[in-house]
Amino acid sequence: MAETSVARLMLAAARRDEQAFRALAALPAMNDAVIGFHAHQCVEKALKAVLACAGIAFRRTHDVAELLDLLSDAGHAPPPNADRLDELNP
Repeated sequence: MAETSVARLMLAAARRDEQAFRALAALPAMNDAVIGFHAHQCVEKALKAVLACAGIAFRRTHDVAELLDLLSDAGHAPPPNADRLDELNP
């Protein structure tokens, strides 16, 4: 699959997870772990979309820090608050 196709799929998935994250975060009784799961998924998939769009290969991983390192190693600027994103790792 072409990099742009992968990037589009990953970005669409990230947007769905963002919607879930925001909806769940608005529920006072919702467990933080459930909200955090969708926040992590959103960030992970968004990073994979950027990597795919840039043609940077990545292995199957859920490690946000690893994905950020790949982005940095390729000379790309980190996203805002990148120094805190690895806190989302399980």
